[in-house]
Amino acid sequence: MRRPAFPLAALLLLGGCALIDQTTFAPAPPPRASAPASTPAPHPVVVDRRIPLLVIGPATRRSDYPALLRDAARAVERRDPAARFDVTAVAGPGQIGAATGEAAAVMRALAEDGVPRTRMLLRAAVLPGQAGHEVRVYLR
Repeated sequence: MRRPAFPLAALLLLGGCALIDQTTFAPAPPPRASAPASTPAPHPVVVDRRIPLLVIGPATRRSDYPALLRDAARAVERRDPAARFDVTAVAGPGQIGAATGEAAAVMRALAEDGVPRTRMLLRAAVLPGQAGHEVRVYLR
């Protein structure tokens, strides 16, 4: 006697179907509460890794630092007549104008003391955490 092909065909057709159980009609689980994204610790901003020759802060009067600059520039030129000066204005947000004005005054004072303008470089940096402004003089 010949067996019907129906059970074999039914098994082949239903083989790709999913089983119906309690999870089929269960409501979707609520979305997971995501953990608050932790903000990475801010990296300190480094303006220059060198130690500055001079740091002129906002409390220093313009009449006080030409003598300081003159003494420092002469001492540097005695050691290295081809020394170059990097004058860097460092300020917090919104204060870069005042800092670059002070840095320009520092460069003028150095030029009056005989440092050629070709041996000076003006730079500016804005530091988000900086409260005031200052001018740093580095040697190259």
